[in-house]
Amino acid sequence: MNHGPAGEQQTATMRPGPPRAGQVALITGGPAGLGLAIAGALAQAGTDIVLASRSAGRCEHAAAGLAGQTGRAVAGHACDVTDPQSGYITGAVLSVDGGWTAH
Repeated sequence: MNHGPAGEQQTATMRPGPPRAGQVALITGGPAGLGLAIAGALAQAGTDIVLASRSAGRCEHAAAGLAGQTGRAVAGHACDVTDPQSGYITGAVLSVDGGWTAH
């Protein structure tokens, strides 16, 4: 809650953003904390999600939960963005007949 110039309380209002249908978001650090919260908000807005972190199990578990909560397509993928030898996730999302899949 914010306070105006005269000290009166003001509540923040959320404005709807642009439509997100047809978009895919890659969220690194996605299976927990702020990353998961951001993924959830984007999924609620219609975005399909790829969650990435170093733990494949945590990504897959969080992806299943988020998909169940939002009804959106959500995939989990292991990736260590600090290690160039691990391979980056840039090729994880591929368009297939207007849909998407994670590899």
